[in-house]
Amino acid sequence: MGRKLILPVLMITLLLTACGGAAAEREIEARRDAYAAADMLCFTARVRADVGDTVFRCTLSCEAGREETEVRVVEPELIAGVTARLRSGETELAYDGVRLSVGDLTAAGLPPLAAAPLLAQALRGGHVVRAWREKDGDRALYAAELFFSDEWELTVWFDAETLTPLRGEFSKNGVLTASCEIEDFTY
Repeated sequence: MGRKLILPVLMITLLLTACGGAAAEREIEARRDAYAAADMLCFTARVRADVGDTVFRCTLSCEAGREETEVRVVEPELIAGVTARLRSGETELAYDGVRLSVGDLTAAGLPPLAAAPLLAQALRGGHVVRAWREKDGDRALYAAELFFSDEWELTVWFDAETLTPLRGEFSKNGVLTASCEIEDFTY
């Protein structure tokens, strides 16, 4: 009798998990539409990026408009105040009144300054490939793989109650290249 019961229980568990994923996808896509309609996405990102043999950590302030994104380095103190303005493939770095055009910031890979703008771009226009529910202690989360580029893979974790993005991880060919812990997110 026990074996006959196991198969239906497993099937119900699988179906409930799939329903949770479908609900998460719908909610995340609806929130994406709200982000796309917003004039500005603002947040702080604690970025950890693998740059060759080095791990680079920084804190960035990001203001992502529809046409232009401005990212300002908050930490480390040595480069605090450096600002990048990104607009459709062009990047301008600025510090203390000096401006330098540097072309496409992501052409050679994913530099730390590009992680927050790419995350904002994906939140505005990425499509949910798949989504699922997770727990972080007592906190319920949605996690979603977002497609926004042929080059990068992105997984974003959202608070399941508020749908506020909490963390994003970029990878390329299955290798983690950068992660962003998101704070103070508004739109």
